[in-house]
Amino acid sequence: MKHVTMGTAGHIDHGKTLLVRQLTGIETDRLSEEKKRGMTIELGFAAFSLSDSETISIVDVPGHEKFVKTMVAGVSGIDFVLLVIAADEGIMPQTKEHIDILSVLGISQGIIALTKTDLVDERTVQDQSQQIRSYLKDTPLRNFPILPVSSYTGEGLDLLKHEIRKQTEEIPAKEDSAIFQMPVDRVFTLSGHGTIVTGTIGRGSIRKGDVFRVFPQNRICKVRNLQVRGESVEEAYRGDRCAINVSGVDKNELSRGTLAVSENIDAFTQQIDARIQMVSESKKLSHNQRVHVHIGTKSVIARVRILEQDAIMENEKGYVQLRLEEPIGALRGDPLILRFYSPPVTIGGGEVLFHQPPHRKRFGDEVLVSLKLSENRQDHALVDHLLSERFSFMTSDQLFQILLTSKEDVERHLHLLLQEKRAVYHSANQKYMSMDVYKEITKTVKKELDAYINNREFTYQLNKQECKSRLFPHFSDKDFLALLTLLEEDQVLKNKGKTIEPYHNRQQNEMHSKKEVKLVNRIFEEDPFQVLTAKQVAAKTGLKETQVLGILKFLTGQSQFIELEPGAFTRVDSVRKVYKILVDQLEQSKSITVVDLRDAIKTNRKSAIYYLEYFDRQHVTRRKDNDRFAGPAYDNFNL
Repeated sequence: MKHVTMGTAGHIDHGKTLLVRQLTGIETDRLSEEKKRGMTIELGFAAFSLSDSETISIVDVPGHEKFVKTMVAGVSGIDFVLLVIAADEGIMPQTKEHIDILSVLGISQGIIALTKTDLVDERTVQDQSQQIRSYLKDTPLRNFPILPVSSYTGEGLDLLKHEIRKQTEEIPAKEDSAIFQMPVDRVFTLSGHGTIVTGTIGRGSIRKGDVFRVFPQNRICKVRNLQVRGESVEEAYRGDRCAINVSGVDKNELSRGTLAVSENIDAFTQQIDARIQMVSESKKLSHNQRVHVHIGTKSVIARVRILEQDAIMENEKGYVQLRLEEPIGALRGDPLILRFYSPPVTIGGGEVLFHQPPHRKRFGDEVLVSLKLSENRQDHALVDHLLSERFSFMTSDQLFQILLTSKEDVERHLHLLLQEKRAVYHSANQKYMSMDVYKEITKTVKKELDAYINNREFTYQLNKQECKSRLFPHFSDKDFLALLTLLEEDQVLKNKGKTIEPYHNRQQNEMHSKKEVKLVNRIFEEDPFQVLTAKQVAAKTGLKETQVLGILKFLTGQSQFIELEPGAFTRVDSVRKVYKILVDQLEQSKSITVVDLRDAIKTNRKSAIYYLEYFDRQHVTRRKDNDRFAGPAYDNFNL
């Protein structure tokens, strides 16, 4: 079943509300002030039965210039429009502004009802029809049928009803969206039921019992009951005029302008990218100008950043970033209208291209590429471009929150990019990176490693954290480790605990044969159980302390030496021998002291302390006063 919404448009007192009442039998002016003043102030809603099995929703909008923002809220989610023009007055100022709004919102299907024909003669009806056709010739409304009608005599009503049925049949079926979205236009409470929100569902569907989220409040709501056109239903669909009885939120927390979306969607924003089409009499839109933005049922003030020029002239199209003065809920694809800050006259309109964009640099070609891809719905190329723009990893969910199509679509694009070798994937992290970015990172890491090693004698490794802070400060620790894993798989580097080194390391192979390395090794061979600092080794060998430290770090990386604590080195095989001595001593005496170990390994007291404190930290021993006893890892130590 197709779900269709028709909206009205036109100047004040041209007979929109009366015409809707004649079509549906429903009075859409529900406020006492509206009835008193004889004009629509708030949106009105009615159901028009096409047949026993098919009904469309009608949104009746105000025609007065003071209520254009309400009119915008009404027509933003419609499928086609009924533009009402009175035969005795013809095109009036608000008729023109409504035509501009319909044009920039891309509403290209509709009907023109030439009302009040009972007040004029046939010649006037013909003249007005010709003037309307001439005025619309350069607009998307140029092919709308013009139907004379009188709400008082009933003349033309049957033909109008027939045309509405025909238009409804011609509206193409919309693709089902995985995302539910409904701009809220009314919030009220009903005794015995609680909070009710109403709106026209812009995309997706919602069922009784579903949970959804509202923005900018970012609150969770649950559907208690649903009504469509006054009838209780289990599910409501795109285009349905819907009332939702909600729990989990108070009436005072919600208002017109709230956006209801699927629970897994983040619609919160205070900055949006948009494509803007200027209207014919708007003069120009200047960079940094303050404007009124109407989006969904929300009206907010924003400052315009024009991204590719200094101004957008009348009838021109341009890309802008809107910085909103308060947060709202919005999604990619949402239609919007811009009006001058003062006087509030329509400038132009368009659609949201990115609802949570980063700060954009002006006149950047790369920025325009992503905006054009989003506008033209070239989503495969857009995913590729978004990955290449981001010098890091992205998850499929991050891309889904940008594209807002479906998770299956995003996964399909990513899978195809992997097949095309346009992306890489880290399975444990479930994240993707552009192949171009990965290749650039590979070159950067190789260059940094080579430069670091070549500029430091006896150094062939780079500390991981130093690498991260130098090259990838924007990476999370998890993403950085994922990157190192990929680079190791591709034989770019070796991941060695706290350090990284080139995968094919010529310097490493040459290190063992250097006389300085042999000299340092000889010092430890002379007294294999001694624990020394780089400064102490330098004093014994005559080498520079920095040279010695580089050699000791190298030998540690080769698993020949170990740092018992920061800056204190000894041989790995010496630690293994000390462990065996410890085990033998504890089995015999149940305890061991510093003096016992010093005498057993025939070294100095300081070295014996280094060993025992190291084994304390490994839980091999447990200290009590001056004695050590067997610890939890006493018989489970490996090095």
